[in-house]
Amino acid sequence: RKYIEAIKNDFDKNLFIQNHKKYFISLNLKEAKKEDTNDTKWYDTYNVEAISNIKSPVNFYDFIDSLNKSENIVSIEFPINFVRMGDKIKSSFKIKVFKKKAENKKFQEKILPKS
Repeated sequence: RKYIEAIKNDFDKNLFIQNHKKYFISLNLKEAKKEDTNDTKWYDTYNVEAISNIKSPVNFYDFIDSLNKSENIVSIEFPINFVRMGDKIKSSFKIKVFKKKAENKKFQEKILPKS
């Protein structure tokens, strides 16, 4: 049920940072860009670029685990880059956010029988 509700939520960059900042020394997100999708899909996809600093890879894996409780349906895309910089690790990765389309007539026509 949570996933059904989560796919309806808009992605809020500031709320995402607020909810997940405890895993990072710093976390910056570039604005979400809508991906061109096929009209037959019932969802839109947004790509978000993330640049962060962490203390250890464990923090990053804890962040990934926390995404199951997120207000959105998201996935982390490969590659995930880690570079040691003194006592911290700089990481960069992409997040894919899924959002239900408000209405998609072509998709509905494809899956619903004609009367």
